[in-house]
This record gives sequence, C-alpha cells and structure tokens, in this order.
Amino acid sequence: MSGPHERRRAVARWLAVVAWMAVIFALSSLSGLRVSQDTEVDRPIRTLAHLAAFGLLGGLVLYALCANARPTIARAVLAMAITTLYAVGDELHQSIVPDRSGRAQDVVIDALGALVGLTVAWLVLRRGAGPPRPTPPGSGPPGDEATDPGAS
Repeated sequence: MSGPHERRRAVARWLAVVAWMAVIFALSSLSGLRVSQDTEVDRPIRTLAHLAAFGLLGGLVLYALCANARPTIARAVLAMAITTLYAVGDELHQSIVPDRSGRAQDVVIDALGALVGLTVAWLVLRRGAGPPRPTPPGSGPPGDEATDPGAS
C-alpha cells in the first residue's frame, strides 16, 4: 500500500467490518428477540438471519484483508477464523442477555454463513482483480531478477 488514497480505502474497508460487527452486537443485545412466538416460524427465520449476518461479515473481512491484493487461501483462512471467533463471542454475549441464550449450534450456523460469504467474496475479488499487474523495474525485493534491472 503506497499512497493516502489506498490507506483511506483500507481504513474504509475495516470500518465496514467494525460497523457490521456493531450491528450484530446491537441485535444480540436485544432481550427476547423473536420473529414469531411459533418456534416453527421463528427458528428457520433466525437461522437464515444468522447465515446472512455472518455471511456478510465473512465477505467484508476477506474484502478488508485483500485491500490491494488478490485473495489467497491464507487470507481466506484468516477471514474465516476472525469471523468464527466473532461468532463465538456473539454467542457468549447472548448468554448474558436476558431471555437470550448462547448456543454452539448457532456458532456452526454462523461459520457456515461465513463460508458462503467468503466464497462469494473470493469469486468477486478474483474476477475483479484481473491478471496480475507487472511490477515496475526495481520495485521488488533486492536481488529479485524479475524486478531488479541490474540482476541479469
């Protein structure tokens, strides 16, 4: 990352992650949050909400980690770890909110949502990245033949 424009873009990407985490935290803080008193209606909708919320979070985290770089397996694994750890924290938080409960099953659902979100983000980032850009001569690490004009 070189210029102030790139730094602002990276900060904006991470602010989106933090903002979405704050939305999840706020929703988790609501006591007795239900869509319906009928569990056959409430549970599937809540499951979809978990998948969507953590899918978006996973995608945003990968997007932030890939600021000016193509997605890699290492970045995707890190994004998955960050998102899943947040899911664990979210369930722990819900366990102390009145009329809420923290459930390991919800962490699994959150992780599945994160995986879907990461996959979508990966595909979008790979498609939008295009071919790797050539590195200007002399801008790579010292001794790198591909970038060091005096290394022939």
